[in-house]
Amino acid sequence: MNISKIFSNYPNIYKLKYTDFYQRYFNSLEPKILLEIGVAEGDSLRAWKEVFPSCKIIGIDINPSCKIDNLDLNVYIGNQKDTKFLAKVINEVGLPNIVIDDGGHKRSEQMETFKFIFPKLNPDSLYIIEDLQTNYLKDWNDQDLSMIDYLKSLIDFKEHLEISYKSLTFEPNNGQSICAIRK
Repeated sequence: MNISKIFSNYPNIYKLKYTDFYQRYFNSLEPKILLEIGVAEGDSLRAWKEVFPSCKIIGIDINPSCKIDNLDLNVYIGNQKDTKFLAKVINEVGLPNIVIDDGGHKRSEQMETFKFIFPKLNPDSLYIIEDLQTNYLKDWNDQDLSMIDYLKSLIDFKEHLEISYKSLTFEPNNGQSICAIRK
């Protein structure tokens, strides 16, 4: 599979900056359910369907027009911080094997979504958080603790016994930052 080639077929996709990362992490995966938070024009969901043709691809977005504009996609409209909404989506579609948070990018959005979804995932699931560099930008700084600092704190197992993981990897990418946490 050539993720870069697939992504380049979609003009509105902003994931080209992460193609090397996704190529390495997704090359041998065969997920049953992929959940992406942040739909926009829907191109990334369409690209993931090409990457994983037998996978159920689900999107979440806060903007109601995302569903109207993407009738061919499985898009749920709601706030990624709303745990009742997230629980409803998971109950309807099942637990994802891959979660990609490319949603609101605010510290609280990334953190609350991760804290709710990640503990529920099955072993060997993968949770990706894109664009972590926003944690250092004023417009996305809505709480004191950044998602980056929270993830770094997971290394101290004494403080975070409720979050069990196999690996946690940060990668810089041309001024962008991405993190993968394997359950």
